[in-house]
Amino acid sequence: MLLQFNLSPPWDLVAAIITQVLVFILNVAVMKWYAGRKKWKDDWGSAIIVNALWFVINLIIELLFTGDLLWIVLGWIINIILGIIVVMKVYDKRFGESFWFALVVLIIRFILTLILAFLILILIVFILVGLAII
Repeated sequence: MLLQFNLSPPWDLVAAIITQVLVFILNVAVMKWYAGRKKWKDDWGSAIIVNALWFVINLIIELLFTGDLLWIVLGWIINIILGIIVVMKVYDKRFGESFWFALVVLIIRFILTLILAFLILILIVFILVGLAII
């Protein structure tokens, strides 16, 4: 996870999955909005296809290599390369347009991941503290 708090392993897993699912949902909406803003095809299906790829890659890296900076960077590189290819195919655009589109959306995804991971981990800590008090 980008923010490593070392909760117990089941809670790390729960936080990782919840974070990735929420980021997927929010990023689909962001991508649909950004595609429409650029006067590209702005349907839900196209945004879901591209984000499903990123969701799977990020979830695998998150679950297998939690907190490992090398894998986080490698995941970014994989996401950019595959994102460009999928955006080129789904939106029928050239490399340059696809590169910038994928890069902007991935930066937004990164920011969403940081914010949501932090909020979810705080929520889990509050839940655990609350359960410990009972």
